[in-house]
Amino acid sequence: DGLKGESHPSSKLNDEKVVSILTMYATGDYSYPEIASVFSVSNGTVQQIIQRKIWSHIPFDGELFVGYRTKEHIKNAKHNRVSGGVP
Repeated sequence: DGLKGESHPSSKLNDEKVVSILTMYATGDYSYPEIASVFSVSNGTVQQIIQRKIWSHIPFDGELFVGYRTKEHIKNAKHNRVSGGVP
């Protein structure tokens, strides 16, 4: 249907809640399950938000901080470890 984010009729989240999820995770104090419980969503939904696979249209100033836990960063870190490069 092309609707994104809070415009989608079945969305449990809104832009403000997504920023809160990103912020909570960025602190390093909350796990996926803890965040999921707060917002009544699945761990998978939280993971996809953190990895910017969904709700990526929401700007987030802490994105560089959050990004260090994404699959791309992990893949690059593993490559650098094997090749002796600096991450």
